[in-house]
Amino acid sequence: MKSTFLKLALPMTLATLLANAEPLNPPKNLQIDSKTMMVNENSTFDNRINFGPGGLFNVAAGASYTRIKPDSTYIGIATYIDLNRAIVTAMGGYNFLLSEKDKLTPSAGLGCFTGLGRHTGSTRIFPVVGLEYEHAFNSVFSVGTELVTVLVPHNSFVSLGVPFTFHFGDQKRWEFRLTPLVAAQHLPIFIDTVTFSASLGYRF
Repeated sequence: MKSTFLKLALPMTLATLLANAEPLNPPKNLQIDSKTMMVNENSTFDNRINFGPGGLFNVAAGASYTRIKPDSTYIGIATYIDLNRAIVTAMGGYNFLLSEKDKLTPSAGLGCFTGLGRHTGSTRIFPVVGLEYEHAFNSVFSVGTELVTVLVPHNSFVSLGVPFTFHFGDQKRWEFRLTPLVAAQHLPIFIDTVTFSASLGYRF
């Protein structure tokens, strides 16, 4: 009789426990959010390299490195070269993050122009002051303004550009930038007309 009682009591006890058991939920800190599995296309990047012709200096080829980390020191180094000249600029400033989509970067530095070929021997050092504003509409497209002033005694040079930037590829690291610009005054090594520059860049 004792054996029969145990046989009946055990299933009834298990049934009672299962009926009163609460659903098993993982701790909140262990739950997987689908958003964490997605690539954040709005990730911020600290650096950018660009390759393309120098529209401001009207030369055939150029390359540049820019430190673009928000709310941090700005560094810009650019080189431009063609058959007649080589130009290097080095600038420093600060990347002010005005909002999630707006950035303002004042900068200043020096440029060096050196003649090549038949112009070998002509070298000039000139101060450069810049101000750049950028508004990001989304992770794919942004537009801004670039104001650059070259300070030469008795003959300063000012240009205003409007860069249109398209981001693509893995995490939108790659970019294509098209910048129409207007130069305000003529100098022997610059242009004083409407032109544009185009470049391919990579952010990291």
